[in-house]
Amino acid sequence: MAFSFQLRDDNRHLTVLLHGKATKTDLMGVLDAITVDGTLRHPRRLWDLRDCELDVEYNELMELAAVAKSRDPVRGRGAVLVARDLTFGQLRIYQAFRESESNDVMVFREEEKPLSGYKRNCGPADPAAVHRTVALMLLALVLTACTPGDEATTGEPPPFFEADRFGSGPLTLEELNITLPDELEMLTTESQRDCFFGAVARRAEAAGDPADIDPDEHVYWGGNVSRDEWKQHSRHMQRVLLAQGIVSWAMIDCTE
Repeated sequence: MAFSFQLRDDNRHLTVLLHGKATKTDLMGVLDAITVDGTLRHPRRLWDLRDCELDVEYNELMELAAVAKSRDPVRGRGAVLVARDLTFGQLRIYQAFRESESNDVMVFREEEKPLSGYKRNCGPADPAAVHRTVALMLLALVLTACTPGDEATTGEPPPFFEADRFGSGPLTLEELNITLPDELEMLTTESQRDCFFGAVARRAEAAGDPADIDPDEHVYWGGNVSRDEWKQHSRHMQRVLLAQGIVSWAMIDCTE
């Protein structure tokens, strides 16, 4: 399939949809298309590669990451959705190259991954509404989670949750400082929100210090993250990733 891409900007985040087999030249063209005056458009970007196959070498991933990082000087956040195992592995390498103090990129296999194989405990609900809630929540988590104080410098609304760049020990509700987006406020009841915050607290306490966990012992990454891979992340990224897992699964705990 010939390579093509589409851009969708709703003012809150930029969605980049890629289709077909993409080479380094193709991907560089996408970066050029979303670059304005030497800087990547929008600090919140969602890359949808579920219908894309990457035809790039290891050194080309390094080059692409270096170019993207040089064009992303402000605090930014990107989420990448993939469907293929090979693409997932390639982009985990890219994620490692892209990680910096000023911006984060996280790779996921698909939007609704947390729903697979999980038994829920609550009453009945419309599955479509649950899927929509989780998709909205994961997007908000990835694209608006940040370090405390970021919103003061960007002028953006408060993030979904925060993670202390210099934090240690188990995550707490106080550190996460969760602010539910308006979409989730409308889709959930007061009892569901109370359930959600309680589930976050319990899961955070059970997980312990993000720096010390073994990913294989937790459901959040589906066995796709090894302990060695986890240790390659900065302590801050470990806190962000665990927070994302805890918050997303806590929402699922309480959406039915």
